Amino acid sequence: GRTLRRGPDGAPIVGRNPLQPAAGGPVISNPLAVEEDSEHRALVEAAAAKLARIVPKAGLQMAQIGREAKVIRTRRNGPAQKAGIRVNDRLVRVNAIEIDTLDDFEAALTGLVPGATTVVVVTRQGATLVLPLRVGAQVLESEFKLLQRVSNGTVFPSDKEMVNAIDVSKDSCYAW
Repeated sequence: GRTLRRGPDGAPIVGRNPLQPAAGGPVISNPLAVEEDSEHRALVEAAAAKLARIVPKAGLQMAQIGREAKVIRTRRNGPAQKAGIRVNDRLVRVNAIEIDTLDDFEAALTGLVPGATTVVVVTRQGATLVLPLRVGAQVLESEFKLLQRVSNGTVFPSDKEMVNAIDVSKDSCYAW
């Protein structure tokens, strides 16, 4: 049977739209309590599956040039470009991981979390630069947060359409 989701106090969970004024203003929308049923569980599972496929992105392309891992391209308005990383920079370190090869860079990137800020050390024309890089992903930050919320079980009536529209297979890189 269908049951309403209930909070710790036993009261039905009814979300409040943050755009809706607390009192006396016009109602923009009214999120309803979502019934927990097989459709709800399927949506939570779909969001969790998509969330698991999101990968951290730095928005740059590297090449092994001699003994150095160098930046050969940055994605326009991507995380690397916004952090100040430029073409021909030599990547020295990402967080505590020394970067000598492309495999080192891939390993360092795999350990990052979209939305987190990491420290990247580069050398440019003999100078060492320490740059903060906010890790991106192949989806927008708002899409990532929607998937997180839904996968944690907080679902509103309009979420099914939005979750279904998120494409985690695309080869994009968004800076957050």
